[in-house]
Amino acid sequence: MTLEVREEAGRVFFETTVNDFTVKMVTKGLVPADAEYAAEQRRRVMKAKRILMVDDDRDLVASVKAFLEARGYDVDTAYSGIEARERLAVRRPDLVVLDIMMDYDTDGFNVAYKLRDEPETERIPVIIMSGFTKELETKTHIFEPMMYREWPAAKFFEKPVKLADLAAAIAELLAATDEPAVAKGA
Repeated sequence: MTLEVREEAGRVFFETTVNDFTVKMVTKGLVPADAEYAAEQRRRVMKAKRILMVDDDRDLVASVKAFLEARGYDVDTAYSGIEARERLAVRRPDLVVLDIMMDYDTDGFNVAYKLRDEPETERIPVIIMSGFTKELETKTHIFEPMMYREWPAAKFFEKPVKLADLAAAIAELLAATDEPAVAKGA
């Protein structure tokens, strides 16, 4: 991972590259002296949606987190299914972006199915972002039981992911959760 940061006229420009991802960002306005205070004020004013980003690739997590935070989202991170469940117990997100193969090959599936099966979390949209399909041929015996269950995610992206596509999917799913529920038969 590379990171280049520079400041010009009170704005911060940065570019980060991880694997096949390059993210370039600039702050829109002047950067306050206290970044933590500024982040808290942004969350309060925008009522930022919370996203839990779960992947064992720490560089990817850092890049996606920076990308999403620059778009006004409040991003929590976890690097395994166990950490994801711990974060979910403390702070419920509005959406989860989840890898499949982490501590073990189906770690992400287990988290996604748990989210879908629990009444408190069943309405949280899940985006799976994984390269697991490349492993299907050699690990059929591992993934086969998952293939006979209802898919636990609202969206799926094969890695590497175009960040613009991910951002569009997140915006679409979060907008759908903001729509008022319509009674059946109405």
